[in-house]
Amino acid sequence: MTERKPRDMSVDDWVEGQIRRAEAGGAFEDLPGKGRPLTGLDRELDPMSWVVAKLRAENFDLLSVLPPQLALAREAELVPERVRTMRSENAVRDYLADLNQRIRLAHARPAEGPPMRVKMLAIDPVLAEWRAYRASLTPPPAPVQATRERRRLFRRRRREGGRAAG
Repeated sequence: MTERKPRDMSVDDWVEGQIRRAEAGGAFEDLPGKGRPLTGLDRELDPMSWVVAKLRAENFDLLSVLPPQLALAREAELVPERVRTMRSENAVRDYLADLNQRIRLAHARPAEGPPMRVKMLAIDPVLAEWRAYRASLTPPPAPVQATRERRRLFRRRRREGGRAAG
């Protein structure tokens, strides 16, 4: 247990004295990374950069820890990528209706954190983009080649009860 700070000593002096005593006692001799340079000193420091680094180190899903307004903004950015994985137009419509409902509710509630700047999504343009994407994936149907000659051959086979002659 640490000793109490004397009343006549400043906090800075008291902490500095404890660090010096610990250093003299060898408390810092076996620390990991001793003798190696510190990383990231050349980057500009953002007040929240350590939080982001910690979350990345622990493999957190950033959407799960964002305030609701920022999570909805991020989800709205990812709509084109997300709808491309959906197989039916109804699934896309349902997803967009649900997202718009969540955006509508977020606008109605008092703001927690940054202001809400996400607008509701227009469903028709997203569906048009989804349809164009799906059309580019599937090859066009093969042209129907039922020509007169081919029809005549089939009729002849039926009449003759088997193969066509010749």
